[in-house]
Amino acid sequence: MKRFLSLFGLVLGVASQAQVVYNFDADNEGWRQMNFDAASLTLSEVGPATWNTGGWIEGDDFSDWAFHVSPELTGSFAASSIEIDFATDFVNNPGLPFLILSTDTESIFVPEPLTQSSSFTTYSFDFAPSAGWIWSDGGSSSPASQLQINNILGSLKRIGVSSDLNDGSDFTRLSRVSMVPEPATLIACSIGALALLRRRRR
Repeated sequence: MKRFLSLFGLVLGVASQAQVVYNFDADNEGWRQMNFDAASLTLSEVGPATWNTGGWIEGDDFSDWAFHVSPELTGSFAASSIEIDFATDFVNNPGLPFLILSTDTESIFVPEPLTQSSSFTTYSFDFAPSAGWIWSDGGSSSPASQLQINNILGSLKRIGVSSDLNDGSDFTRLSRVSMVPEPATLIACSIGALALLRRRRR
């Protein structure tokens, strides 16, 4: 029985490792406010993200270049895309980093979309070069290759979403961040769980 539980736990661990979901239903889920330094592409601490009981985190101009940033992540993530539910009262800086995924040494980001709405809009970005990802190591940057994207996912440490989309006043809300698992990963996890259950019944 103990062996079965440990094996089943391993399968569940693989499944959860392939998925990252933040819904902010009860609190800020460890997200932080940070300042993004455009010159060095580094983040510095400001404080905990402001949680709204409606089920989102929100922020105004809390730093020079304000970002909401996830807790530190560990491990390798198999995902086909990332989705966020985001609302902004102002926007006028197209082309600047909007969504950032980083390791200790490099990052990929997608430029800011041009949607301005106080209602939540779902943004989805495939983990493929065609989604417009830009790679950077803090000293140089270039359009991200599939290998560079995969390397980031393999050592992912932080997810960051801009809260600073306007030259003047800003106010943004973030209600969901979800990395969508690759179909093959879900199938493999399901097959593994079924095989363990069948073995247990025998």
